[in-house]
Amino acid sequence: ESLDVVLAHLDKYQLDALQLHSHESPAYCEALKTKCPEVEIIKAFGIDEHFDFSTLVPYIGVVDYFLFDTQTPAHGGSGKVFDWSLLSAYTLDVPFFLSGGIGPESIDQLQHLKLEKLYAIDVNSKFEIEPGLKDIAKLKEFKHKLFC
Repeated sequence: ESLDVVLAHLDKYQLDALQLHSHESPAYCEALKTKCPEVEIIKAFGIDEHFDFSTLVPYIGVVDYFLFDTQTPAHGGSGKVFDWSLLSAYTLDVPFFLSGGIGPESIDQLQHLKLEKLYAIDVNSKFEIEPGLKDIAKLKEFKHKLFC
């Protein structure tokens, strides 16, 4: 969306954070951050074996978090997990969200991850009763198993 459309949505819905999932440039993210410094900006990137983490350097200082998802033509939403071992090549200081096909069956793998900058886990459709409606009991069970 254009910057004006995003800014209008920020104002209308009083959002605290934006998750950007398209081809937003560092300049676009910087413009958002300048106009709305209180809003956290999460910039998503599709990860596969060809991803070059050095392409993230221009985003340092203009986004608050990265989100690493499975590389798809549709910018996420595939329900597929990417090879998390690829994240061992990530050396930047920006914390990140882990996304992409994470479900209740992912707990063992998640508990063994040794990723210093992992900030959050993005769970999605595998925790839904129907599109857009989360199963709170399933989320609570997942959280309990993951952190206890």
